[in-house]
Amino acid sequence: MDTQIIDPNDPNHSNIKTYLEERDSLLETNRGEYVAYHNGSRVDIGDDRDSLYEKVRSQVDSGVILVQQIIPEEEETVFRLRGPRLTKGPRTG
Repeated sequence: MDTQIIDPNDPNHSNIKTYLEERDSLLETNRGEYVAYHNGSRVDIGDDRDSLYEKVRSQVDSGVILVQQIIPEEEETVFRLRGPRLTKGPRTG
């Protein structure tokens, strides 16, 4: 497995860390399902991502919820989003 770099300032840090620690065992029992984490703890597992999110959101007060499909790392699609770049220049419009 490649080294995973997790930004400790990411609000999802503890959730991602726990998922990565549990992924291998979850693959054995729940492959293809979705798992939800809140405050670094696994909250629930379900078949539908949106339903699982809504169920967990109704159980927790606030904070970030990670809902992740349980699939091998090589099947994951990773999106890296970057914020807009601000530059000085003339105003248009």
